[in-house]
Amino acid sequence: MPNIESLPFDIFILGLRIAFIALLYLFLFQVVRVIVRDLKEAGPVDAGQPKSKYGKLVVVDPGRSRLTPGMTYTLQAVTSLGRKPTNTITLDDDFVSTEHSLISWRDGRAWLEDVASTNGTYFNETEVNRPVALSEGDIVGVGGVRLKWTEG
Repeated sequence: MPNIESLPFDIFILGLRIAFIALLYLFLFQVVRVIVRDLKEAGPVDAGQPKSKYGKLVVVDPGRSRLTPGMTYTLQAVTSLGRKPTNTITLDDDFVSTEHSLISWRDGRAWLEDVASTNGTYFNETEVNRPVALSEGDIVGVGGVRLKWTEG
């Protein structure tokens, strides 16, 4: 039989437990509500890659790298390509230099240039000696990897 003197304390502890559980459920309810609201605001998901005003590179020939044909890279205002992990696009081909080439957005166009690479950068199978403007469908060769440039 419980001690009558400790009964009010036991009821107090029970009330605290119930209040804690209620607050926990209220918190979980709020989290689920926010997630549902964000999902509704996001709208339908586009199956394609996100749009980029700087264009994209699509892998045409992976060479001896671990890339897969059709893999897409969204470009930035300045995109560096090379084997070094700090590059915007890292290519693990043996013939790619650590800092191989650069694609930059200038004068409303994408420009490709070689960054003193060992094996050269190629634009439509022609070696790049100075910056070259890219157009839809141009092929960029970096080491053994071939990438096709497409607009956003």
